[in-house]
Amino acid sequence: MTNNILPKLIGNFKNYILIGFVAIFATSCYSVTTSSYSDREFKEKKYNKICIYSYDENLVFRSILEKTMVEELQNLEVDAIEGSVLFPPTRERDEEEYQSELLKNNVDGFLKFEVVYDNINNNATEGEMELDNYFSNDLNSNLRYRFSVHLIDVKTNKVAWIGSSEPINYYEINQFNRDGFFWKFSRSVIEELQEKGHI
Repeated sequence: MTNNILPKLIGNFKNYILIGFVAIFATSCYSVTTSSYSDREFKEKKYNKICIYSYDENLVFRSILEKTMVEELQNLEVDAIEGSVLFPPTRERDEEEYQSELLKNNVDGFLKFEVVYDNINNNATEGEMELDNYFSNDLNSNLRYRFSVHLIDVKTNKVAWIGSSEPINYYEINQFNRDGFFWKFSRSVIEELQEKGHI
């Protein structure tokens, strides 16, 4: 009986190692860079409590990004809270509702993430694309996504800082590389916020 169990355990162990290597390799393919600008009115203003809020319709990615950002900020001893905790994605709100809830929770910085996309091949028409057997893959390869990030000064409701990531292929993010991707992206945003003196 021991002879049968041992090969199975070794086989399972090899599978785990293989999955680990694939995840590391897939994650290492991503290098996420963020560039940013601060408004002169808020130059080097530090924020004591920041709410991280993602507009992503993919609720899994939204949750991972918010949690990762909060964890990384807390590692730097910055008080942070997930936006989905204050604003569950079950209904829409207007700007006044956001501001009111943030003030009530002593939040002074509202960091909003939004995924935006650009069509990088405007020359190809939809009819031409449909001739290709790989229509969906071609369409996806023509879309490049990036993150647009805004730090809102809650008291004034003005944009204090804006950031933008470099273009990425959002369809390549999957269950094996998503944690690594969002960690790298979070670090790039935090480095910009540190450099501009906001945290």
